[in-house]
Amino acid sequence: MKINSLNADFLGFALYRAILGKCSHLPIANEQQEWLKGYVRRRFEKRKHLQSHRLVVQALEEGYEVERRMRASVAGDADITSMIVAKITKLSLLQDRTKWSIPSKSKNVAAEDMFLGSFSQNATGKRLHAEHRPPAPYPSATPVLERPYASVTGRRRIPIFVSANKIPFLRFKKPQSPFLSRLINDKIKQRQKLRDRLERTGDLLEVAKAEDAWDRSIAHEHGISHDLESLWVDEIKITEKSTTATLINEKMKNSVLAAKMIEIVDREKELVMEEREARRRSNVQDRWVKGAARLARKAKEEMHNVEGSIASLR
Repeated sequence: MKINSLNADFLGFALYRAILGKCSHLPIANEQQEWLKGYVRRRFEKRKHLQSHRLVVQALEEGYEVERRMRASVAGDADITSMIVAKITKLSLLQDRTKWSIPSKSKNVAAEDMFLGSFSQNATGKRLHAEHRPPAPYPSATPVLERPYASVTGRRRIPIFVSANKIPFLRFKKPQSPFLSRLINDKIKQRQKLRDRLERTGDLLEVAKAEDAWDRSIAHEHGISHDLESLWVDEIKITEKSTTATLINEKMKNSVLAAKMIEIVDREKELVMEEREARRRSNVQDRWVKGAARLARKAKEEMHNVEGSIASLR
């Protein structure tokens, strides 16, 4: 199946539900089953925000391989079962050892990837990076919220408050900074992805209800155990709730940022008026000093002419 943005969420939910359901049927101890369920939930929670198509495909391939191995273990493959037990034991011991030590990002990442990474190697063997790396700031740029500056070289310029598709920013000059343009575009694209995801959850909710109804029907007709703790509808609602919360949080952040930027513009205007008044007073004082010097010079010349006339009369 070709994986795209429209079915990636659905495939991820289906894979999550399949792996979580297999945990209860593995021929291992109940404590190990519960530990593995928690581990699976943490792993999917960590990777559910992946946006890169390449990383999504790699994550799904790893998940399918894990699900295939778990099916083999449920079917009676002793070697696979032994490997699963060994991995669970090793990971649990590693977590107990690092619980009271200083957290290390590299160690945590290695521990999280140990089970899925070694249990199912993907085709490329590359580690998945779920964390988003923001673009580096423009060279020598200072945070915009540190303005207004107490003093500037030359005349102070009043920034223009702009809302680009409800993303607030201050424009100080033209052409616009390429870092600022990239930052605004990234925020708009990320918000649109969240809105698209929220819209898809409405469509997937009906599909999830039908899947839950089908599972209940199969369980009733054939006597198959049905895990009520991992329903399709619940996963869709969790995604819908988290996506809505993220959108609301970003909206509130933009509102707070816009208020701070408007305050900066108002303060810049006040400083411009103060500096303009200071320049006016300085110009008036300069003109008065120049006028007084000119009058003194003229008086001196007239006195010199008068003295010359008196000397000629003698």
